[in-house]
Amino acid sequence: MTGKVVRPESVPLYRNADGTQRFRPTHDRTDTAAQGSSGGLYWVAGHSRNDPDIHPTCDELYYIVHGQGTIWFGDEAQPLRAGDTVVVPAGTTHHIVNDGDEDIELFFVFVPPPPSSTGTGVPRGFTLVD
Repeated sequence: MTGKVVRPESVPLYRNADGTQRFRPTHDRTDTAAQGSSGGLYWVAGHSRNDPDIHPTCDELYYIVHGQGTIWFGDEAQPLRAGDTVVVPAGTTHHIVNDGDEDIELFFVFVPPPPSSTGTGVPRGFTLVD
């Protein structure tokens, strides 16, 4: 097995209907370099939030690249900012609120990949931008 470098411009960009969230899948279970995980880049625009989400069979890790906001684990809120690592255990409802002006950019990894992580693993409601 060989490793690889994934450049953002080499993978497609997807956006939700109102443009407040963007997603670039960097790897998934079909990728021979990383069959045990899936992940990518994700953005939440300023003054917006993503919908609550839950992954019953996999943990999710975030590394916050840029921005700051709040992550909710069910009813518990915790601040987040660039440089933080967030651990979301399997079965935990979670969502991000960005009440600032700048986008929150994060890199995320699912371990193991969710069952739906085949091909692009594009979230519901997202469409291809480029």
